[in-house]
Amino acid sequence: MVTICSVLGMLGICSIEDIRKKEIQSIRVLCFGIGGILLHLWQRNQSLYSMLGGIAVGAAVIILSLVSGGIIGIGDGLVLCVAGIYIGGINTMRLLLTGLFLSSLYALVLLFMHRKRRKDTIPFIPFLLAAYLILLIL
Repeated sequence: MVTICSVLGMLGICSIEDIRKKEIQSIRVLCFGIGGILLHLWQRNQSLYSMLGGIAVGAAVIILSLVSGGIIGIGDGLVLCVAGIYIGGINTMRLLLTGLFLSSLYALVLLFMHRKRRKDTIPFIPFLLAAYLILLIL
């Protein structure tokens, strides 16, 4: 339960920041990451390899951000790294893929309604929050 509340809290706070400023403060994400490591040391509800797999998913997004010139933000990758500490590799991959699916649907709707152009950006972390809620229900 602590894990779920922590991830929801982090995604909620970062979603608000992402919507308002289109950036997130890495110090907050770092605090949640330290909390996740301490929680792991206390509860041990997943293996170290699973946790490292979750961090690897976020690291891959950070590398993609650097290679693509910032099409996806580094902050999105940092949030995924920290989520990976809490929920493990497979669930982090599910979170990423579900978030990408939701954001692509939203982007298509905005394109068809002529509210956004192809080069415009949308915040991604709110879709990670929605994806996490969906994954909790399923």
